[in-house]
Amino acid sequence: MNFQKEQSCGSLRQATKLASQTKRLTKTDVFTSNDKKNLPFTNLKLSIVLVSLLSLFFLTTTAVAQDLTVWMHQNLIMQDALDELAKTYMEENDGVTISFESFSYDSYLQSLQTALPSNNEADIMQLFGSWVCSFSSHLAKVPEDIVSVEKAQEDFFESSIAGYICNDELYGIPQESNIEFGAVLINGLHLNRAGLATPNWPTWDAVRKSARALTQRQNDYVLRAGLHYTSMDQIGFSLLSLIKQQGGVYQLEDGTFTFDTEEAAIALELLKTFVDDGTIDPVLFNGNQNWVGDCIYTESCAMGIIGQWVIGEYREYYPELSKELYYLPLPYLGEEQHVVTDSGWGMTVSENSEHQDVAWDFIKFVGLNLDNALRFNIVSNTIPALKANTTGEAQETLYELYPYFDTIIELLPYTSYIGTTTDRDLLLYEIIYPNVMAVLQDLQTIEEALAIIETEANESQ
Repeated sequence: MNFQKEQSCGSLRQATKLASQTKRLTKTDVFTSNDKKNLPFTNLKLSIVLVSLLSLFFLTTTAVAQDLTVWMHQNLIMQDALDELAKTYMEENDGVTISFESFSYDSYLQSLQTALPSNNEADIMQLFGSWVCSFSSHLAKVPEDIVSVEKAQEDFFESSIAGYICNDELYGIPQESNIEFGAVLINGLHLNRAGLATPNWPTWDAVRKSARALTQRQNDYVLRAGLHYTSMDQIGFSLLSLIKQQGGVYQLEDGTFTFDTEEAAIALELLKTFVDDGTIDPVLFNGNQNWVGDCIYTESCAMGIIGQWVIGEYREYYPELSKELYYLPLPYLGEEQHVVTDSGWGMTVSENSEHQDVAWDFIKFVGLNLDNALRFNIVSNTIPALKANTTGEAQETLYELYPYFDTIIELLPYTSYIGTTTDRDLLLYEIIYPNVMAVLQDLQTIEEALAIIETEANESQ
């Protein structure tokens, strides 16, 4: 929608219509009275009315000029994608200016927590979908004429849109699907050097066998981890997904967390086997050192559990190594595949914005137009949130550019949203992660860790 053209044309039509009506009334008043003396005075009144209407018209069109500020997290390829789309939008919408401000992940969350309560935020905020409901009291609802809740649920993958729906109201539009578990990123060079063919993993025992074959050790020291899964997101989403693959749950319908269960214990036992096999040392490889993304690209790991976004961020600096990376699907623990995910990054509007109509129109342009949404995914190396952009020609385009997308996209029908949490980062990074790592480092028993996780998770709600 071109706001200046639409509102200008509307104002012009209204001015013309009112002038026409005024002219008709004036003619009737003047010539039925046959009072020629009234004619100059009547024309003067008509002129004043027309000048007033034209002034109103020009004031209305001038007021259309609007400056939008967008806050986003610091991600260069996402910013490139949004910059490109914003330039196109501004070319098509005279009078609209869009500027971006970016923040590192940690500082962004802190800035949001400070700015939103004090009404000092941007017009548009790129939010991680799993944060949205925590901030929804400060956000504008998506207008029905942009997209309804029902239509959004139909068009987007459930795991992508669910985080943007709070108390049955829609508060934003996702632009990507965020998957951290369900597939393993493999450095094919290590397979070739070990003389191994591309593996097929019907069971977790087969994964363990490959991990052992790819591990390089010197006495008790792990020089190269066979499989790295001990970073923060990886631990959290591995545990949650493995619970659900067994038919278990970790959150009840009333929001209560339940981690002290048989399914959770079996999941932790499986994760612990890789440490017991010697394929990774959780003291040396974790969320603070040898992080899984760095580990893959420094070739300190042969395989790692991490989303495809990492290739987009590192490809510019390691172009040749990036060509050797691909994904293989993990087996599932139970009878059905199930992958727990966040809702990924997307766009929301401040309830305090004075330009909500233009803000939502820009978000519609970026996130609901299929071509533009796909362009964002291509430039930012992200998995689409819109179902339509994972099929047909769109899928072919993505696979041609990024062959490693296929394994991730095939997981999308099996994904589900992590669930409603008061503080998603607190749950994953400060409750689940340290307690699971304590198990892997033999500092806690599985039973102790799960009891603590359940207690602390419920206390955080």
